Parts: sequence; C-alpha cells; structure tokens
Amino acid sequence: MSSFDGRWAATLTLFVVACGARTELEVASEDLGSPVDASVDAPLERCDGLDDDGDGRIDEGLPTVDCGLGACRRSACDLALCVPGAPSMEACGGGDDDCDGLVDEGLPFGELGPAVEVREGAGGYDRCGTCSWAKDPILIPRGDGVFVTWNHGIYGGEEIPNIWGRSLDDEARPIGPPELLSERVQLGGQRIRGLEPEAGLLFASERVGSDDRARIWRVGPDGVEEVEGDGAFERCPRANTFTFVGDRLVSACTGRGMATLRSRRIGEEPIELELEVDDMFYGAVLHGRPEEGELLLASYHVDTDLDERWMSFTRLTPTLEVIQPMTRTDAIYTRAELAFPTPEGWLWWRASWPDGVQGQRLDFGGQPIADLEPYPFRVSNPPLAHVALGGGTHLVAIPAGNPADTYSLVRIGPQGELLDQTDAAIPPNPGGEADFAAHFDLIAHGDEYWTAWIGSYAEDGEPNHVHVQRFGCVSP
Repeated sequence: MSSFDGRWAATLTLFVVACGARTELEVASEDLGSPVDASVDAPLERCDGLDDDGDGRIDEGLPTVDCGLGACRRSACDLALCVPGAPSMEACGGGDDDCDGLVDEGLPFGELGPAVEVREGAGGYDRCGTCSWAKDPILIPRGDGVFVTWNHGIYGGEEIPNIWGRSLDDEARPIGPPELLSERVQLGGQRIRGLEPEAGLLFASERVGSDDRARIWRVGPDGVEEVEGDGAFERCPRANTFTFVGDRLVSACTGRGMATLRSRRIGEEPIELELEVDDMFYGAVLHGRPEEGELLLASYHVDTDLDERWMSFTRLTPTLEVIQPMTRTDAIYTRAELAFPTPEGWLWWRASWPDGVQGQRLDFGGQPIADLEPYPFRVSNPPLAHVALGGGTHLVAIPAGNPADTYSLVRIGPQGELLDQTDAAIPPNPGGEADFAAHFDLIAHGDEYWTAWIGSYAEDGEPNHVHVQRFGCVSP
C-alpha cells in the first residue's frame, strides 16, 4: 500500500473511532481505587456538558457538531452546548481572525517579493524543436519554502524527458540547480481541484510513442511517483477534468457525443456514470461544493449548423447520483475554467483574449441570476489561477494583455465585487522589452501567497523563463 493509501486508511480509522462506541474504557472505582471495566457498572457518557463516566473528560467519544467561523470555530456534541471562540482583529496570515467567514479582508497587499527566475536555461534540448518552451508550472508547499515543477513542450521534435523541478526557501531563494525529476515524458500538468497543494498530486498525460496516456502523479523534490495509471481510466484515456470532494476523486471525460464520469477512492474500483448528451458536447469542467457534498459539471456546447452556443450544468453527488439532470442555459462562456461557490450558487468567470474578463452570478442549477459583468482586465493567456479565502471571497492572479510590464492580483467578493487589486512587475525579456506572463499557478502557504508563471517570450530559440514570486498583506 502506498503512503497515500496509508493516510486514507489512518483517516478512516480515526473517523470510526471518533464516531463509534467506546471500547474497554476503564474508569476509577470509588470502592477499590482501581480500574474496572466500564461496561459493567459505569454510567454512560451523555451529551450534557458533564463528566458522566468520571474519567476526567467531558462528552468524550460522542459525535460532534461545529459552530463559529474561522479562528472562532469550536466543536461540541450538541449545538446548544457549542460556544464559539472570541474573534480578534483581522491580521495577515491566511486565517479568518475576526470570524466573519472572510480571510485577510480589508487588508492591503504588502510589498511583493522579487520575481525569481528558477529555470536558468535548463532543458533547452538541441534535438527537440519546441523543448525550449517551459509551461504548466505547479507550486507545491514544503516546510521551509516551496517546490516548483514545470515541463517542456515536445511537439515538433523528438520526445525528450521533460519534468523539471526546483526547491526554493521561504525567501524564494533557489536551493540548488534545476533538476530533471523523471525520464518520463509529460504532456502538461494540471492541479486537481479540491485537493490541498501539499499533497503534490497532479493529473497529466504521458506520451508513450504516439499515444497519450492519462496518469495521476505525486510530484515533489524526491521525484515523480505514479499513483494511478491509465488502467484506472479505461475508455477515458484523455480524462480532461478532475476534482476531489471529501475522500473521492471524480473525473470527467468528454468529447463529441459522449461524457463518462468516474468516482473512486484512490486505489479502489471506480463507480462509473454515462451521460446522454448531444453530438455537440465539448469539454467540461468539474467544480466541487464540499460543504454541500455535491459537484457541478459545467459543459460548453456548440452547434455550428445552427450557429448556437450554450452551457449545460449537471449537479451530482460525489458518488455520481444525479441531483439535477443536465440543463441548458443561454449564458455563453468561451472557457469553462473558473467557477466559485457562493452562498447563492456560483460566480462564473470567463477569460478570453482579447475580450478580457467577464463574470456572472448563477444559481445552484447554473441559471443566471444577474447580467454578465465586465471586469477591467485584459488577458493574454487564460486560464486564471485562484485561491479560496472563505465566505465566497477569492484571490485571483490575472495575466495582463500581451505584452505587458505587470500582471494583476485581485480579491473578489461573493457577489463578484472587486474588493482590491495590486499589480506585480513582469521582468523584461532578454532583449529588455516587455514580456507577458502565462500559465499561472497560485497557492497560499503559511502566512503568504506564492505565484508561478512562465514568461512566454524567448529570443532566437533560447529557453523561456519560469518565475516564482511571493507576497502577503499588511496587518493594521
């Protein structure tokens, strides 16, 4: 069993012990002053805020409910006995200190650290026509900093091992040179939604001869470990979207006239669902609402004969029971990349060049409840990257127009409102001219945020750059 499987088993064991009956519990006997079997005479623990069984603990071993938000969150066996903690003044650090469901709200962005170049020309193969181009940087937190991984394009030349990585300390200073992590050939990397970045689990395709095979890999400073291979995907070798909800990994494989969803715990046999769709069904994206235990499958449809475009939305449980069958909405989105859960449903963002960014509020079933709203951002290379801050508030990294001197970091509220914004400098290209940033990743780590992106300009076939940058906010 892999270490990942072991963690799932440990988590499940803790859950069963916490929620099950007490076993072989010993309590002090008033008469003998020695332990006796609690199953004989000792009173049972009740949910009353008292130490009923005399073991020095209160309401232990009983199922619990939570109350309060953020730092005030507490647990008790009954909501009537649950007392939230006291809020404090909001301070930087990625926590909800004042317990209002928002993180770092109202605090200005702090000074950004320098954009650190981590590639330094590594991997510019002479015999691969496009391997000078790095893409798909992914940030993985580590105790004393971050680890960043990226891969190189392999189209137009020989297939070259192309998964690279480099560690940085907590000041964003590179530790050692860039390293080739694996002899395997990776086609793109994709963070799995709903899974903490610390897990280091990524979805990617591996090129084997002329075939692309779906893989889930754990990537880190020690190399690349395969967690699941294409045997777990069967008819869906190019599964194009994943999300983690609870303890289940759910994937969707879509194309013209077909949609296959699979739900499974890592290492277990999957549950499978085939959806009936029309012939113009295109790529889909899965978004999870872990609090409600449901998924949203959002799909883009095109009918070229009728010149019609629309979105469909399907709501499902993590085990693929259909809550709401596929619907059709007149909301038109050219990309199905960014949907934020909100108290009223979803906030949907569309990013397309050269139109920029637009957003729309949707209900739980994907129907519009407000008009499409433009945002003052132009983008060169979507998709965008984001981090959920709680309470429907999100931090988003937005690449600027092409080329540009800066990219934007913005906070948006649950109604789609733009709360604040700061611009980060993009280092110039080797010729001293404006570059542009693309293929963003963004994570929260400790009391700071980190971004990674590629500079998409390369002069005379020289390798393009991979940048990492850290920033925070300013406490009052």
